[in-house]
Amino acid sequence: YLVPGRRNDYTTNPSCLTKLLLSLHHLSEADSYAEYGAGLGNGAIAAAKVTDQVTTMDISVYMTAVTEIRAYWQQKNVVAINGDMLRSDNLARMKAGKTTVDMPIGMRISNIRDFIESPLLEPYKKIIERSRSMSWRYALTAYMNNPEGRVIAIMEPNSLFAAPEGDIRKTLINQGIIEGIIELPDNFFYNTSIKLCLVILSKNNHSVKFMDTSNMATIGRRQKSFSDEQINEIVAMYDGCKDNCIEVSAEEIAEADYVLAINRYTQKGSSVQNGVPLAELCSSIKRGSAIMASSLEEIASNEPTKYRYLMLKHVLNGRIDTELPYLSKLDEKQFQFCLDDGDLVMSKMLPLKIGIVHVSEGEKVLANGNLYRINVDKEKIHPVYLMLYLQSEKGEEEMSKYANGGGMKTISIKDLGQVMVPMVPMSEQMKIVERYEKLNDRLSEIEKEKAIIKDSILNLVLQR
Repeated sequence: YLVPGRRNDYTTNPSCLTKLLLSLHHLSEADSYAEYGAGLGNGAIAAAKVTDQVTTMDISVYMTAVTEIRAYWQQKNVVAINGDMLRSDNLARMKAGKTTVDMPIGMRISNIRDFIESPLLEPYKKIIERSRSMSWRYALTAYMNNPEGRVIAIMEPNSLFAAPEGDIRKTLINQGIIEGIIELPDNFFYNTSIKLCLVILSKNNHSVKFMDTSNMATIGRRQKSFSDEQINEIVAMYDGCKDNCIEVSAEEIAEADYVLAINRYTQKGSSVQNGVPLAELCSSIKRGSAIMASSLEEIASNEPTKYRYLMLKHVLNGRIDTELPYLSKLDEKQFQFCLDDGDLVMSKMLPLKIGIVHVSEGEKVLANGNLYRINVDKEKIHPVYLMLYLQSEKGEEEMSKYANGGGMKTISIKDLGQVMVPMVPMSEQMKIVERYEKLNDRLSEIEKEKAIIKDSILNLVLQR
């Protein structure tokens, strides 16, 4: 398939993925099979060994020709069509009972010249035009080409949780079109290390199967892969909905705002004792300012002022850098993004970076857009206690249930508010805070001593 942003640059899928796809399709001699984004035709040639009703489509003339030549020399009956699936007049020839969609990962409308919406998507026009991503467009076009059939689409994980695609997911769940989602391992593909997913579409589904294959793969020198035995195991688990595969009702998915990230369901439940949602312990959880870097450069100051700027790089090991950069001025519109004394700031991405901000009287500290500003209700919870919990192994485990993404994991403000925090009496919290402060003071002394020792080592020769 085509690699977005690289002209005439293609990559192939692992051979084990081709085997897995055809195994999940349970392809038989009587079946018709179609593949969009067929590339070099590996999947089509493999399918043609089972059935003589195989059709492919690829936007590249070169790839289409390669598929035709390979099929000819191997004496396989494959009809290879050159065209864009979103506008092709040949879609009727692609109608099949079982279909694979292997289109460009991460492709957006802005990457496509003279973009035209597929006529087959007219029933979904109002919801799909809000999305700039192409993944659901490709998958739905294949499904609508034959709603009686079954489609397996390779998709990026963002499509399963990103807000712009929320209405698409909601509609497809309510219409019973999404059958299942299988998360593939990281480092499985040749051109990306992120975890991609197989989204399976069919009709009349009242629940969705979720399956995580992350820990089922064989780890190679560079890539992970599936053996034939592992493929058979995956298919058996999915079909029987057992072990690594679970079934989630449409009602439960609706309660989760139609987020289809697998960890939302496979890691559900909380073992936090006396747990309280973070949102109930805070006055607010908001994002920092999205002020542009060029605008910051214009107001940067080398002289001390009452305005400072806090970025992600200034947060380290639970502490905030004391030497924050100064700003010469600050527009009043940016005041809403400034921090209060005792606020927590944390990164949107995991692994977590978190710290407590100390703001002097008359000073304003502007938080960067890559940070969340957590205004803690100090009558309910001590900021240091909350910070220590979120930094802990248990806290990170709790947050990972709500983190989304294939490579870099992020957590939304809404999901962050659902993270459960173990509540103990304020007296117990204060004991923990006092122990932390003592240990932190000791750590500061050790770091100062460490700096002195390092300086002495560097100057040993000069001290002769």
